[in-house]
Amino acid sequence: MDEIKNIIFDVGGVVVVKGKFNHLLKSFAKIVFGTTNPEFFKERNISDKIKEEWSQWRLGKLTATEFFNIQRRKYHLKISTTRMAYLLYHSQKPKREIIRLIKKLKKRYNIYALTNHTKEWFVYQSAQYHYASLFRGVMTSFEAQSAKPNILIYKKLLQKYSLSPKECIFIDDQEENLLPAKKLGIKTIHFISPKQLKNELKKNGLL
Repeated sequence: MDEIKNIIFDVGGVVVVKGKFNHLLKSFAKIVFGTTNPEFFKERNISDKIKEEWSQWRLGKLTATEFFNIQRRKYHLKISTTRMAYLLYHSQKPKREIIRLIKKLKKRYNIYALTNHTKEWFVYQSAQYHYASLFRGVMTSFEAQSAKPNILIYKKLLQKYSLSPKECIFIDDQEENLLPAKKLGIKTIHFISPKQLKNELKKNGLL
């Protein structure tokens, strides 16, 4: 059995979670989309409303300004592009328990991030939450021009950092994103909670 040397984290839903500004996003969604149902905020559901533009944005084919301006025109919004961006960028916060776990794991393993993300939002988070000090390397959907669960983004991470799949374990909160990793020979953990993740890492002899 190959020794695990690299631990790959998803960002949204694992490293960062919904924060104090999420209630503002819900108010915004009520005005624009007519719902605050929690199911609506799952990416696969919310993207039905903005699917094309959101996909283009996270693949780096639209800028943040272009994305927000399209939504403003489409829904006849009076809210400014700047305010929309502010609400979105502040809708998440770091999961402190996971940050502490990553810092502990860094002493023994190489830590990477694999994330579907838009460029401007990721740049904001990276500066605010010091991703450069957390991760040895990152592959984003806008850099790869491919988004999970498309297998291409996983291959680009492995290629960019010369990683052997058998020496990697990938952690994601969405089960569908684990399947391509498994196909490549990467071990996986379905993230549910920090406590559950620690238990899974211990089972795998990584903690």
